[in-house]
Amino acid sequence: MSAPSVFDTREVLEKYILKCIQKKHPTATISDIRTIWDNAEKKKSLIIDALTQLYEEHKAKGDRFRSIAYGRALTQIKKMTSPIVSGKQAKKIKGIGKGIADKIDEILRTGKLAILEKEADMDADRVAVVNKFMSIWSVGSVLANVWYDKGYRHIRDIPSNVLSDAQRIYIKYYDELQEKIPREEIEYMFGRVKDVLKNVVTVSSIELVGSYRRGLLESRDIDVLITDTHSSLTSGPGNTIVKALEENGIITDTLSSGPQRFLGIVRSPRTGKHHRFDIFLVPREDRGTALAHFTGPADFVIDMKNRAMKKGYRFTEKGMFDENDMKISLPREQDVFKILDMEYVEPENRK
Repeated sequence: MSAPSVFDTREVLEKYILKCIQKKHPTATISDIRTIWDNAEKKKSLIIDALTQLYEEHKAKGDRFRSIAYGRALTQIKKMTSPIVSGKQAKKIKGIGKGIADKIDEILRTGKLAILEKEADMDADRVAVVNKFMSIWSVGSVLANVWYDKGYRHIRDIPSNVLSDAQRIYIKYYDELQEKIPREEIEYMFGRVKDVLKNVVTVSSIELVGSYRRGLLESRDIDVLITDTHSSLTSGPGNTIVKALEENGIITDTLSSGPQRFLGIVRSPRTGKHHRFDIFLVPREDRGTALAHFTGPADFVIDMKNRAMKKGYRFTEKGMFDENDMKISLPREQDVFKILDMEYVEPENRK
């Protein structure tokens, strides 16, 4: 029986562990394994809680490098179906290095993390408030901390005159925009978008990307990729796309817009709720790279970009470029994987 992955089902892992233990302890039962497992799961929860606290603190401080590192580690640990029994075991998982592995060993050994007790310079209230402010459109850690130091503790405390137009719009719908959007609602809104556009503009393809394409049951926004020869959303035939959606009451507000990207807010005629909505417009020869880039998730795309760099390419949302900065035509997503010598991964399996 080959060793299972730490991402296999609990049932598979329990059977494997039992078989291994019974070689030395023949009387061991599945009940014994489940008791051991449950105790280990409690320690895994401690690890997740501690790393989450470190992630939140470093994010609030503006320490992007450490917050990303803790965020990636948390993503992987939460995906694991097996308990964590040592830092050495955890270090084998992509995204977990020696520093985090050592912290895992400390938690498993003592049930706590000393660094969290020492780093008391940022109290829980500041961390919570700063991270709340950072959930507002285009607010980073520096500005969020400035607001905290000015005495603001709630979004309603922030004076309107210090906000940008986009931030005022975002705050107007803040509570609705924090809600995740069910797949059914995304499909409904996408249908509305297609119904409007088919009467005003001809495009090669229009498709949903982002977490929806990866099969998630809920998403934070609706991401639409439009492929055509139109070069701009702000001029020429492409400009009709945004205007038509505004005139039909689908797009209610603009947060940011440019030739190839529109970021805004839509209102669902069915529920009356507002959702974040993004449009990405690319020429047909760049559809493959755009699909790969905008499908995500972030860690998967970063890995693809790193692989491209090692091969002398530059992989961006605007296309794949060779060492002479010449764009390579990649109309199919499979073409992107092929040029990077990667086996094609279905969207729902991208981690």
